[in-house]
Amino acid sequence: MGLKLTWRDPVWYVTGTVVDPTGEKIRVRKSTGFGKNEKQFAMDAMRRLLIEVMSGKLGKATGEAETLADVWAGVRMMTSARMLTNELGEGAR
Repeated sequence: MGLKLTWRDPVWYVTGTVVDPTGEKIRVRKSTGFGKNEKQFAMDAMRRLLIEVMSGKLGKATGEAETLADVWAGVRMMTSARMLTNELGEGAR
């Protein structure tokens, strides 16, 4: 258990499992937003994330979209789903 940095091109990710003060296991998967040459900054972000988890500021959902790339991917998925729903809805009439 614990957190570690994982390189997933083009950024560092914090991954792992933390046991909070209540004994609850919290899975962490979160982008730091820092590139390959910014590992020290990514390590600092990992430490801050650990403090947030241990203080109870973060619950079970720590893999929420927070980088622009994650948000954009979500928008594209929602748009594709709407387009498919519209096509299926029109074909059923």
